[in-house]
Amino acid sequence: MRAERLGRGGLHPVDTWWHAASLGEIGALEPLLREARERDLAGRFVVPERLETAPVQIDLARLNLTVPLGSEDAAIAPIPDPANGPDPTAMPELDLTIADLRVNDARLGRMRVDAQRAEEGLRVTELSLRGGQLELDSAGHWSRDASGFRTQLGGRLSAD
Repeated sequence: MRAERLGRGGLHPVDTWWHAASLGEIGALEPLLREARERDLAGRFVVPERLETAPVQIDLARLNLTVPLGSEDAAIAPIPDPANGPDPTAMPELDLTIADLRVNDARLGRMRVDAQRAEEGLRVTELSLRGGQLELDSAGHWSRDASGFRTQLGGRLSAD
């Protein structure tokens, strides 16, 4: 397994597996472990040697995201065409934990995502936020069939 420290300007590990998966190269990567220690991001990323047999693991102590907020006069961006995005049937499994997720001024707490491969795409067995300004417990799927892409989530959301 190759290990590297991820710093500013380095290759983002998620890009590594996302790019390979979107090209249908599941299993084409060598095992990879990267660690990041920056002001807004700290944790480790593990990409297994065979993506079809083990999940991509992302375990972050913190992730602070800044999302630009537009004014009321700002134009609304068009909805992207899902046909131009990644194919969920080619995506690897994902095991994501973020201990402290913040978006702008919102403290969202602990985030968990567990997505497992299924014939039709990805089965999201857990998508949750706990201990922050929002509480979310949900599950669902992201799939592709003859008529296109489908995303279905069900669960419970509450806010303080």
